[in-house]
Amino acid sequence: MLRLGLLAALLLLAGCQQGGNPFLFGQGMHNNAAPGSLAAGHPALGTSSQESQVLNAKLGEAERRLAMLDAQNRELTAQIAQAQQVVQAEREQKRLIQQQLAEAAGKYKEVVAAKDDVERKASALFASQKQPGGTTITANSSLRSSLKVTSVAGVDVRQEGTTIRMAIPADKLFNPGTPQLVQSGQVLLDEVAAAIAKNYPRQLIVIEGHTDNAPALAASPGASHQLASGQAHMVLDYLVSQRRLPANQLSEMSFGAHRPRFSNNSAEAQAKNRRIEIVIYPDTVDGKP
Repeated sequence: MLRLGLLAALLLLAGCQQGGNPFLFGQGMHNNAAPGSLAAGHPALGTSSQESQVLNAKLGEAERRLAMLDAQNRELTAQIAQAQQVVQAEREQKRLIQQQLAEAAGKYKEVVAAKDDVERKASALFASQKQPGGTTITANSSLRSSLKVTSVAGVDVRQEGTTIRMAIPADKLFNPGTPQLVQSGQVLLDEVAAAIAKNYPRQLIVIEGHTDNAPALAASPGASHQLASGQAHMVLDYLVSQRRLPANQLSEMSFGAHRPRFSNNSAEAQAKNRRIEIVIYPDTVDGKP
């Protein structure tokens, strides 16, 4: 209706400019417009007058621009919908990351609590080596003399004070960066279990997990502790479930990357720092010599 009103106003203006009756504009002119066209419905537009041709051209241009604006509007609407989907996906990803961080923080607290508990037990073991007067049990005690240093192929066995330490490279036991035991690692643990059963059948034993300072572990808070804890637990579980060592004889502790034996300044040193240490104390499960 707005378009027809505009056409009527233009026709009146055109009739006045020609000096005739604006309501008689176009009389006597032949309508040569094609049937069904906009000009065919309006005889004044179907004439060959210059004004009518210009008006038709402007109307055609307006219709073309309107169609172009409609297409642009549809495209913008689609882009807005796509942008909203991206924003929603980013919000969901952020929510998942926050949830994972919360879960990791919870696990880290559990690992730290377990580590503190084992450290308290270890401190109790050291304290038990002192007599009531505060003097330390000396090297000629029956406890220390009973712990002889054994040998296991592929394992670094050494004596530290009254304890025996068996250091096993983690690379010989696990798939890299995981707590998954490899077949050759199980064979090695079988030999360690046999040595323990033969030489230290009643001693209290702590299985320590150690890692290096690899960037992948340093980038995530608690990652080194989680890996070391998982590896230590896997060794304990294997010795108990597969080699039948008494469960009350064993405990585990995770030190992560915080107690390296070497400086971590080379790949060889880092490999040596990735280790499981089986620490055998002179104290016994029944408290008897």
